Amino acid sequence: NAEQTVPYDLPENATQSGMKSRSSKGGTPANFNEIRMEDKKGSEQVYIHAERNQDVVVEVDESHSVGHDRNKRIGHNETVTIGANRLRVVRNNDTLLVGGAKSDSAATRYTIEAGDSIRLVCGDSVIELTADGAINLTCGSFNLFSSGSSKIQTQGKLDINQGSDKGTSPGQQGVRTTIHNAVESTFADKPGAGQ
Repeated sequence: NAEQTVPYDLPENATQSGMKSRSSKGGTPANFNEIRMEDKKGSEQVYIHAERNQDVVVEVDESHSVGHDRNKRIGHNETVTIGANRLRVVRNNDTLLVGGAKSDSAATRYTIEAGDSIRLVCGDSVIELTADGAINLTCGSFNLFSSGSSKIQTQGKLDINQGSDKGTSPGQQGVRTTIHNAVESTFADKPGAGQ
């Protein structure tokens, strides 16, 4: 009707329907809440815009199923609290980039498994464990300290200062500026309104 017109341009947006409410006194056309449905074949979409906060309360269970890609971007903090267990399964690769410090704490046992190798790199220091039973430590210098009795036991020969093998190279891993730049490049494009 004349007082409550369709909030979308017609006829180009004739396949869109929904609700769009302007913010109260002092709000501009850019301040609104909206639920919009696009029914154009091949471009179907449900769009939700919250001008400030959105709160969802589910009394029992909640399920999400995404048939293709899912992207999530958070401009500030995220807090996740789980009352029981958590299981995450990734079929292929999983990558985590942290621009500052990262801490993991387990009250009982902490297990890391890898089928081929585990590699710990910090600058020029490398510790590598391989599936064939080898443990390689490569560094500029090392110190071993023990406050109690200690033992080195081998069923074969123990060589010290034997040969000139330079050990495992850190390559391009473990470089602070490289990690920092990788994180910052992810945030190079600031999140937009996304309509």
